[in-house]
Amino acid sequence: MKIQSGSFLQFLAEPLCLHESVLQQLFVQQMADKGHVAEKADSCEDYLPTLDELIVADGVALVPIHGVMVKRSQIWHGWYSSRVIVGSDHWSVMIHDLINRTDIETLVFDLDTGGGQVAGTERLGDAIYKARMAGKRTIAVCNEFCASAGLWAASQCEHVVIPATGSIGSLGVYTIHMDNTKAWQEYGLEKTVIHRGKYKGLDERSLDADAKADLQRFIDGKYSLFVDAVARGRGLSSEEVTKRWGESQLYTGSEAVSSGLADEIGTLQDVLESLRAGRGGRVSILLPPADDDPETDPDGDDNAMVKINATGQILDASGKAVGNVSELQIDAAGVTKYFAAQTGELIDSAVKSAKEAAELTHKAALAEHDKSRVAQLDALVTAVGSEKAVIAFKENRSVESAKAGLADDLIAQLKAKEEEIAKLKAGNASTPAPKFTATDAGAAGKPADIAANPDTEFAADYETKAGEGFPSLTAFAAYKRFEARQAAK
Repeated sequence: MKIQSGSFLQFLAEPLCLHESVLQQLFVQQMADKGHVAEKADSCEDYLPTLDELIVADGVALVPIHGVMVKRSQIWHGWYSSRVIVGSDHWSVMIHDLINRTDIETLVFDLDTGGGQVAGTERLGDAIYKARMAGKRTIAVCNEFCASAGLWAASQCEHVVIPATGSIGSLGVYTIHMDNTKAWQEYGLEKTVIHRGKYKGLDERSLDADAKADLQRFIDGKYSLFVDAVARGRGLSSEEVTKRWGESQLYTGSEAVSSGLADEIGTLQDVLESLRAGRGGRVSILLPPADDDPETDPDGDDNAMVKINATGQILDASGKAVGNVSELQIDAAGVTKYFAAQTGELIDSAVKSAKEAAELTHKAALAEHDKSRVAQLDALVTAVGSEKAVIAFKENRSVESAKAGLADDLIAQLKAKEEEIAKLKAGNASTPAPKFTATDAGAAGKPADIAANPDTEFAADYETKAGEGFPSLTAFAAYKRFEARQAAK
């Protein structure tokens, strides 16, 4: 069964998240098949497994995503005749159906793919993430190649498992521009593209700088979708994803676990056995720090941790097998003691966290209180002035209370002044008379009529209400001179 050239060229023109080695294999196959006529593919329905066929254990469905990932499978029917290929759209629909199955608790994705088209991959990734958010346990297994679009899908699972010999990564997007001008010339034809729109017909003409920049913009947009999806699935920011894995590298199993792209070393069989054993698909069992035991910690690293996978192998931090659990004699009392110590550490950690949270809350409350007090002082200064404000602030009085106190003080001062004037007017002997000076009784340098009688300049005022209460013009004039002298000080 062969594939027609048109389908392959159409595929190359699509935005691809496909590892280059897979594209090379497809190209070699295309060249080998050149000149052959493609047979008509049978209906794709013959290649769709039913939901029941995906169930491999109680509550567990296994979804195999193998080969080139495409939006629809029909055009690939003849390309990978040795494999069952189902398009990303079809898997998306089936995953939604699995979400609605109450008898399915776990979805295991068996991924052996170098990626494929961007088209359909985003929808597939969203379907997997929706299953995860719906409460289904989602586990991706790299078995053993999971690149590009495969990574996009795998990253949406809550748990990613990869064997030490596996490969995962190739986070990137690209497309291929085909300039077939020379091919047309071989047939004696010269092609001219008439277009309206600066970038229309890009694939039918030579690629200039502007056109290349526009294609780059298009691919950058697809790349951002890829990065954002991985960030969502792995619980990181898009910036962190780009920094760690954004240059399209492939990673071995241990590298992927160390960098956070995968969660643990294991195989598909390990995961399925773990699910049957009720361990939730987790392959490794954490043991205490290895200390200086040369069998489990050959480098003597105090921080080293070892793991046991589902087959009983003991793995070091890099995922390398360093022994087998059947060769060890595990003291049950020691294990119990270890887990008891772990429980104690968890309790201590919880208590410590609660204390720290309480301290932070207290500090925040103090800061808010200080902020409120500063605002109160500012309001008092505005209302009654600095001196009165400080007194009112120390007494913890409100702005209204401080204003009322200030009014009371002013009233008292006015009343005291009025009483003092009244006493002066009444000539109360008990009240000391103003201390007049010689200048208060005369008017040196004044006009002759005033010099002859210095009190004359105050006669007019004396005849008014202002002079009431004074026994004579002389007393009134002396008082007025005293007031002027006091005002001049």
